[in-house]
Amino acid sequence: MTRRIHAIPWALSGGSLLLLAAAPPSAPEARFTDVTDAVGIDFKHENSPTSSKYLVETMGGGVGLADFTGSGNLDIFLLNGGETPGGKSAEVLRNALYRTLGNGKFEDVAAEARVDKLTNYGMGVAIADFDNDGLLDLLFVNGNVYPEVEKLFAEYPYKNPRLVLRNTGRGRF
Repeated sequence: MTRRIHAIPWALSGGSLLLLAAAPPSAPEARFTDVTDAVGIDFKHENSPTSSKYLVETMGGGVGLADFTGSGNLDIFLLNGGETPGGKSAEVLRNALYRTLGNGKFEDVAAEARVDKLTNYGMGVAIADFDNDGLLDLLFVNGNVYPEVEKLFAEYPYKNPRLVLRNTGRGRF
């Protein structure tokens, strides 16, 4: 289906041009259906909330999409938060690595890949072949990664190093 956008140019003072665009009146309504359980994804992001309301509690963990297995399909890595000082999550916090099965379904292989129980406070993930061996590796950005903050606030509770996990090519990092 080809969608056409109708544009109306308007000349403004000073030689500027304002372009108003509108979707055709018969544009279909977007509909989304939650298929999380049906495709095999069982992940809950936790932030280990405290009454102190630390800044890291407000941020998500991160997600990485890449073909870790060489199957030609995207796998999903979900990075969780972490335990905060004084906080205690209801469940043990874990990351998830979902390998695509190629039929629209996924299986969690994080424990097998040894990426499920990292103890840092996960803030983000980057995926690249850091060692040029042809395999995609993982870079985790964790908690406080700025030395400037540590110098100013020694009590800042999220001093975590960056972490690079090398892909061994056998489904493990």
